[in-house]
Parts: sequence; structure tokens; C-alpha cells
Amino acid sequence: MARQALPLARPVPGISIDRRMSVAVQVFDLIRRDILDATLTPGSPLSEHALSQSFGVSRTPIREALLRLADEGLVQIVPQVGSFVTRISLAKVYEAQFIREALECAAVRAAAQSRRLDVSLLRDILADQKTAAAKGQADVFYVADEALHAAIADASGCPRLWIVALNEKLQLDRVRMLDMSQRHDLGELVVQHSAIVDALAAKDKGAAEAAMRAHLHDVFARIAPLIERFRAYFDDLDSAPPESAE
Repeated sequence: MARQALPLARPVPGISIDRRMSVAVQVFDLIRRDILDATLTPGSPLSEHALSQSFGVSRTPIREALLRLADEGLVQIVPQVGSFVTRISLAKVYEAQFIREALECAAVRAAAQSRRLDVSLLRDILADQKTAAAKGQADVFYVADEALHAAIADASGCPRLWIVALNEKLQLDRVRMLDMSQRHDLGELVVQHSAIVDALAAKDKGAAEAAMRAHLHDVFARIAPLIERFRAYFDDLDSAPPESAE
């Protein structure tokens, strides 16, 4: 499938490498971003030669970046054959969702009673989300979405919780970004986020947890249509979510 099959709201920015910083880290970040938002589609080959020409760097930082991405499960390196963007493992998506739900539901309950909670910050992030949703800016919305969840995790008093969540939810994030690029109305997510923030503002930990759980479960309703449209992007299609997460 052509790369332009999944346009987000922004044009793909030009590649710019800052030679004063680690080239390998920058290459890793840029390739990773393009895998997560499906600019580099699942299953597509990754040529070291082509990538080195695109970035204007030697093959060494390209190779280092691909090895790191392989460790994260985003790239498959086949000896004597080449490197490929991995398909989205449905089994890993469900596993990541299970872990994320456990972490974030605990975080939102703690945040509801925490002195660290900054409701005004959350409302500011919601305002950013509403603006992005109105403009159909899926990529901008995604950044604001992550910011809201990170702020709630920080308010829980356990900021490392979000670091753990980030490391665990890469396959899930691929589904989320794919879904956001296809949604006609991102406002649905604003409504879900608003319910979470309203419950936090009321210091109602039970309602906050219920709103968070309902929001996180939204992905289950969205996966089937994505698989129907982009079946070639997915792997482990016979997988099912854990019973407690349905």
C-alpha cells in the first residue's frame, strides 16, 4: 500500500539532522515516529542504503537505530534478507491495553485525592484537544492526548508510571494513531477525556476510574473496522482481549 494511504493532518516534515547531537538517536526517533504513525507502513522493507541517503548519514547510525527498533518490536531484522517494519501484533496490542488499563486506572484514583492534581492544567490540555479536533489535526490531537494522560500519571505521585506505560504500549499506540487518522470526529475522545477531568475536579475517585476505564475500552470497538480496512497491517488475528478487559 502506498505511503500516502494514511495521511495525517500535517505534511511529513523535511528530514533535518543536527550534527551537534547524536545522529543515531535522531535517526532512531524519526524512523520510530514514522512507524508509529504508519508513514512507514507495517510490512514495508527498510533499506539501510535508502535510509542513509534519505538522512544524509552513513549506514552505521541507521544500523544502530534499526537494532534499537528491533528491540522494541517495531522492526524485524532477517539475516541475509533485510529489515522490515513489523506488522501490528494484535496479541501484543491486547496485552499492552491490559497493562495500560491496570496502571492508569490506579493512577487516576490516586490523582483524584492528590495535592499534586492541577485541574487547570488538565483543562488547558482539553482546550488544545478541542482545537485540534475542530481542525481535524490527528497528529496534534495525539500529542495532547498523551499530555493529558501523562499529567494524570504525574498527579498520582508516581511519575515513573507513565514511563512504564510508554514502554509497554508501543503496539497499542500504532493502533491508536491509525485509528485517529481515520476518525471523522475526534470530538468523541474530547468528551471521554472531559468526563475523566470532571470526575478528577470533583475528587471522585470512583467516577474518575470508571470514566478512565470506559475511555480506554474505546479501542476495542475501533479495532475490528481497522482490521477490516487494513488487514495486511495486522498479525495474530485470532487473538482476543483478556476477559477482564472486554
